[in-house]
Amino acid sequence: MELPLFKIGNVGENQTKETRSIVELWVELQRLLARAEVLVFLFQMVTLFQMWVVPLYFTVKLHWWRFLVIWIFFSVVTAFVTFRATRKPLVQTTPRLVYKWFLLIYKISYATGIVGYMAVMFTLFGLNLLFK
Repeated sequence: MELPLFKIGNVGENQTKETRSIVELWVELQRLLARAEVLVFLFQMVTLFQMWVVPLYFTVKLHWWRFLVIWIFFSVVTAFVTFRATRKPLVQTTPRLVYKWFLLIYKISYATGIVGYMAVMFTLFGLNLLFK
């Protein structure tokens, strides 16, 4: 059984039409996907780096020293947790450390969101005037 052929663009002077078999197209697709995975990885790394550095820039520019201290503390602890999680062989307590750290960050973020929501609701209902 002969493989079906597909016409792909590129009509040149010496060449009337270019055709490739399904197998050749599959190989080409795999090559492009491998390149796309590299590009996605680079995009993610650049984005992660920018999300980490941009707050530092604005913190220093606007003199938010308390935020800078919290940012440094968070960065150091997260770097330590990441360092421990990437060691071979993995220490038995490392998964617990990683889970505890990110659970703590989640709980702090959740509580901050609830407090912020309550502050907005109290302001909308005029309850903030009671605290003046």
